[in-house]
Amino acid sequence: GDAADAVPNVSKALATNRSLVAISGIDSSVAATVVPIVNSAKLPMISSNGLSEFDTHLYPYFWRDTAPDLALGVAMGLWVTQKHYKRVALITENDVSDTGNLPGAVKALAQAKITVTNNLTITGDASDYQSTLTRIIAGHPDALMISTDEQTLGTLLAEYKTLNGGSVP
Repeated sequence: GDAADAVPNVSKALATNRSLVAISGIDSSVAATVVPIVNSAKLPMISSNGLSEFDTHLYPYFWRDTAPDLALGVAMGLWVTQKHYKRVALITENDVSDTGNLPGAVKALAQAKITVTNNLTITGDASDYQSTLTRIIAGHPDALMISTDEQTLGTLLAEYKTLNGGSVP
């Protein structure tokens, strides 16, 4: 999950493990630094990264098993549109994969003329989101569009429920 650690670890793995036949699990947080190294080693890699730079760069050993972040954001926005929500709060964790979804989501919501009550970026894995959630609740959204990890999501939703009389849009 940390590019500074990934480069030496991947380099060491490639140098010391001659039996490697493929690499899996390269995510957005390390893809920019790790993909070129693995590609140079001529090892097939399967990646869950959605960075837009991999939409056009051609690495012959690179395979992405998820849509680009921009497309995922658009898909999230389209889902909200199909459910006929009119007021949506956007909550995005401040990491490379989650913030990558944001431009597509914002564009899709704008085109559908859906009101964005809040567009907030949060730090992941915080112990408390009360001030953020107070702002969101004050906006009276009828839906939350959240892009974050599971632990952060659990904390957010539990606190939202507590602060909002037991309900979550």
